[in-house]
This record gives sequence, structure tokens and C-alpha cells, in this order.
Amino acid sequence: MTRRQTGVVRSLQVLGVCVLVVVSQYSISFASTPNEELTEDQKIVHVLNRLGFGPRPGDIERVREMGITAYIEQQLHPARIPDSIADVMLEGYNAPEMGLPELLDAYAPPVRQGLRRRATIYEKRRAADARAAGTEYWKVASADTAEGRAMMLADRPFDYQIISAKVIRGIYSERQLQEVMADFWMNHFSIYFADHPFAAHFEESVVRPRTMGRFEDLVMAVAKHPGMLNYLDNWKSSAPAEVVEERLAALEATLDHEESLELRERRPFYEANQGLNENFARELMELHTIGVDAGYTQEDVIEVAKVLTGWTIVSGDIVTAREDDGVFAFDPLMHAAGDKTVLGQTIESGGIEEGEQVIRMLANHPAAARFISTKLVRRFVADDPPAELVEAASRTFEETGGDIREVLRTIFSSPQFLSPDYHQAKIKKPLELVFSTLRAVDAKIRMGAAALWVAGGNQRYGGSPVARMGEQVYNYPAPDGNPDVARAWVNTNALMERLRFANAVARGDLPAGPQGQFSLIESVDLDAAEALLDQLGLPRPTPEQIVAMQEALKQAAEQERQEMMGGQEMMMRPGYATDAAEAEDPADPQVLAVATMLGSPGFQKR
Repeated sequence: MTRRQTGVVRSLQVLGVCVLVVVSQYSISFASTPNEELTEDQKIVHVLNRLGFGPRPGDIERVREMGITAYIEQQLHPARIPDSIADVMLEGYNAPEMGLPELLDAYAPPVRQGLRRRATIYEKRRAADARAAGTEYWKVASADTAEGRAMMLADRPFDYQIISAKVIRGIYSERQLQEVMADFWMNHFSIYFADHPFAAHFEESVVRPRTMGRFEDLVMAVAKHPGMLNYLDNWKSSAPAEVVEERLAALEATLDHEESLELRERRPFYEANQGLNENFARELMELHTIGVDAGYTQEDVIEVAKVLTGWTIVSGDIVTAREDDGVFAFDPLMHAAGDKTVLGQTIESGGIEEGEQVIRMLANHPAAARFISTKLVRRFVADDPPAELVEAASRTFEETGGDIREVLRTIFSSPQFLSPDYHQAKIKKPLELVFSTLRAVDAKIRMGAAALWVAGGNQRYGGSPVARMGEQVYNYPAPDGNPDVARAWVNTNALMERLRFANAVARGDLPAGPQGQFSLIESVDLDAAEALLDQLGLPRPTPEQIVAMQEALKQAAEQERQEMMGGQEMMMRPGYATDAAEAEDPADPQVLAVATMLGSPGFQKR
């Protein structure tokens, strides 16, 4: 460990972060005092932290007045909750209300499908930089042609509306449990934004309306969204090439001249995708429904893959679709015929009905009840889910046909949910932390910076604050999604980024964008934040703790500056470049107090 790192560790220790050095890994202690009964206000804060992203000024009093039970019941029915603040902020956005066909009509590139190609990563970066600078970003295409302009629309404007809406709702929505569940399911059914332009639309149209409905309906909608079909390659999965060729020849014999030309346009797609792809079938069982320990075999994976052949993406007519910008359709030319056997059950030969039957079977399987219940108990109670509560939630799942709302009600009404043994036993993952922090200081945000702030890349320098703390929103590369356990989020770099974030919020300056040229925050209410943090029972920092935080920020910023001085990185990124200088300068005592409390272990936990 370097001298500079040792100084940071000492500073973290003074701040009250329990630092356990094991191969440079650090952890926060989560334990409550065993068997110590929670006060009513502690229970209220616990509920606000678990069912939502934490309290805003005035929330504790509001829940105290209506009662915890009534508040939980209200959150279980989000459609009944007035949401005027978020609604007003979203009034100018049309994309969240648009279906996929409407989005394609409104934003699809103005060229025929057969002329299109994907932008390279370099072209996308150039376009993003130009867009951030306010330039007409299609002009940075390799050629100012219809095709060039089309390439630059891979990052479409509706994505920024939908991602901004996620930020707005997370901070301001009264429907907090719905926002938590949307985040939960987006990690459960993870897709990768860089692979397909409809990752954000996937959340808006598939996940959000079904956060607390029947699990079977949610899985069915997931399996029919082009984002998932593209991400796990099912849109290309087909019967053997020779079978598809025989069917094409038979079809061609029935077509007139114009229809034959259209089919010829799609032929390259069939020729490029010859045979079975198991990716989606495997993840549908392993990650989405019954779990890896459910006892299925490789043969089951193959059979499910056969069942799902022909579940693909089209842009309109089945005979003209070639690219992956489109809507779900079943293509019988690609489907593997014949009966299949999945988990010992015969699936009779048919068409799209085969896949729907298998999805219903998997979504209602006892193993799915246990797998989903375990993940929900982990999210709302403890990293190590108590077995008796998992058992109770699993029974509810099976008895109600996978009614997610009823499973949640079972969890929230259990003795474990408000047990002191599990009080502050979870750490806020980065997105949860930033939403809760901005809620605590009653932040007003700049709408135009919201999408850039949350969906920035995971670069060491230049990523969004969420990504710098380790979470990749819409950008997690593996299909298992961002994890929901403390060990994934607590390490030296993450702890320092959390302190930096707390300091930036208290200063009212939260950088966003590739070069940090925007600030997400317009204003914060430090008086209201101080009062709320006192209510949360967070101790006021001592002078020594304030100095320790300044020293930690100063040393971390200096280390970053030294690392960036080599190669082509000669300029500090604007947002964090001033951290060291500001840590050295006298600051408003209230800013320092609030920043230190927001960065304390008590606020990091939920």
C-alpha cells in the first residue's frame, strides 16, 4: 500500500468507516445492536429506505401521520398514488408514452433497411461528443449522406427522454416502490444498452407496467421485446439451413414478381443465420425463471431453444425485415418443427404457442417461486436471505400464481422485515445512494443533464458519478445484471467515490457529460438536509472528522491528477479537477457538515 493510500485509509477510519484491509478490499460494518427494539421513527426510516430511495424532508412526518401499514399498502398500488411533481416534470416528454411501432415511425433512419449498417464505436463516440457540444451531430458521420445520417441515429433522442424520466422518477416520484421494483427487474432481466438502442424502452414498456403484476406476464413481455431478443441472439435462432431453404423454395413458388423481390431482400438474413442459438433459452431458465440449481439439463436447454426458434424481430412485413430495429414477430420459416420435451413435459409441435406454453410453465414452476422469492427477500431484507421468509414468500408465489404484489406483501408483513437484526443490514448500491442523497438535500436538477449523468460510461475518468462508484445502468455487460450484495459495492475506490459524491452534492455541483461540462444540480436545501440527517440519527461530525474528509478528498484528487498526467490525458476532467483545491480551501461549515454526514456509514446503509 502506498503512502498516499495509507493516508486515505486513516482518513476513512477517522470518518467512522470500518476499514478491513484484505488485499486492498474494504468493507463497512452493517451490524445493528442485536435484539434492540426499533423505535417508531427507526421503523419509518427503515421502510422509506427499503421500499424507496430514502426519505426527503417531511417524509418521516408524513408516514408517521398515516401509519407504516397504510404507507406500505399505498406503495403496493402505485397507480392509486397521485404523482403531480414527477408528472409536471415529465410533461414535455413524449417518448415514455410511445409504443415501439410509434418510436420506429418517429425516429427510424430515413433510409431503407437494406442500405443501413451499424455505426462503429468510433463513429458513435464522435457523435456523442458532438451532441454534447451542441453540434449537429449527424455532420460528424463518415459521409454527409442519408446512410451517414442514419448511422448517427443509433443513439436516438427518445433514449435520453426515457433515461431522464428514470432519474426524475427516482428522485421525485411518490411511487417509490414502483421505482425500486423497476430497478430490481431491470437487473434481473438485464440487457445491454450498447447492443441495442431499445434498452431504455425495454424498461419503460415492458418492466415498469408489470413491476407488481403476475410474473408470468412479465416474463412473456420480456421474451417478446426486441431488446432481449437481440441481446441474447434469439432473433437469429432458426431451424437448420437446409430446412429453411426448402421452405423458402416452396414459398417462392407461390409469390408474384413484387413479392419475390421482397423475399430476395430478406434472403441474406436467412443465409447469415443458419441454425440454433441457445443463449436466450439458457438464460431464460438460469437467470430469468427457475435458476441454475433447478435440475434442468443441457438437453432441456436445446429443446427450449428449438421451441423459441422463429421468435424474431421485423421492421414491418415479415418478408422485408433484415435489421434488428423493429418489433417482435414469429417467423414460421425459421421455426424448428416437431414435438419437444422440456423438463419431462411434451410440447406438441405448433408455432408461437410452443414458446408461450414453455414460458408459462417455467414462470409458474416451484423452482421459479423459490428463485424469485430469494432475490426479493435479498433485496428487501438481507444479503443472506432468512430461509423461513424465503419459504413463506415462495408459498405465496405458488398459491397466487406468481402475483408479485402478494409476494411483496408477504415480505413486508413478516416479522423479519422490521426486525432489529436486519436494520441497516443492506448497503445502498450506487444508483440507490445517489437518488437517496439527492432526495435528502431536496435537490432541484437540470432536466437536460439527467440522462448524461446516469447513463455515462464506466470510465475511470469521465464516467458518470453512478458509474464511477461501480454501477453500470443499462450498460452492465453480462446478462445477470448489477449485483445486490454489499461486497460488490464496497472497496477502496468505491468508498472514495462515495465521499466525492457526497461532497459534490453538498456543494451543489454534480458534474455530468463526457467532460463534466454540465452540473445536474440547480440547487440544494442544506437547512432541510441538516434537519433530516439529524432525524436519521446521524451524529454531527467532529472537527477531526471534517478534516479527515477534506484530507481524503485532497489525497484522492491528487492521486487521480498524477495518474492522468501521462500519455494523452494532459487535462483534468472539469468536474473533479477542483476537488483537491477545494479540499484545501476554507469551506462553508454547513457544506462540510452535510457532506460528512452524507458520506458517513450510517447514510450509506439502508
